[in-house]
Amino acid sequence: PSGDQTSQFSSAGVVVRRVRAPLSVSCTQRSRVPADASRRQLLSGTTGVWPVSWSPDGQYLLVVTDHPVTGNDIWTLPLDTTREPAALLRTRAAENWATFSPDGRWIAFSASTTGRSEVYVMRFPDTGRRWAISTGGGSAARWRRDGRELYFIAPDRSLMAAAVTLGQDDVTAEAPVPLFETRFPYPPYHSFDVAPDGERFLVNTTVVSPRAPAVVARR
Repeated sequence: PSGDQTSQFSSAGVVVRRVRAPLSVSCTQRSRVPADASRRQLLSGTTGVWPVSWSPDGQYLLVVTDHPVTGNDIWTLPLDTTREPAALLRTRAAENWATFSPDGRWIAFSASTTGRSEVYVMRFPDTGRRWAISTGGGSAARWRRDGRELYFIAPDRSLMAAAVTLGQDDVTAEAPVPLFETRFPYPPYHSFDVAPDGERFLVNTTVVSPRAPAVVARR
């Protein structure tokens, strides 16, 4: 429908949309949309809210909110509406780009705790520990389907890869390596995705048309 933005599809086929009312950029809603196209509101508010990642079991949705004091925060939104949304990461740092691991036990996210955006991994449910993945800045992380590698965007817009080992309660990460440069047409708000095997990438990129050759007349 008109005004819908930022859709997220769960493995069960549930669609959650960010809805913006006409002429009101601050009005947001969350709706569950079953096959009969009826809607049920899950969350509403006067600040920005963006759905970013479903848990593999389809029971939780990660959303990023925009708060006037704490900036971007990350919340968990249970699909069961008898349960309340809960703040997962809410500090004065900007937390963003959260995504569940393929097994649903971990969340990769970015945070500006150090003064610049870096990629981290945390346990879900949260145990309070954080593991740094990027070393020179990073955002917009994506998991490989087997959970053994994370991809993210460096400050120079290079697409980086970091091998990770997920233990029962800890994470080991190798130094990130650059894969290739990107040319996003705007800030990289999830402007890429990775194939399950990690061998191919879908990238929203700017295509630069070749210039016509210059013709110089000599007398």
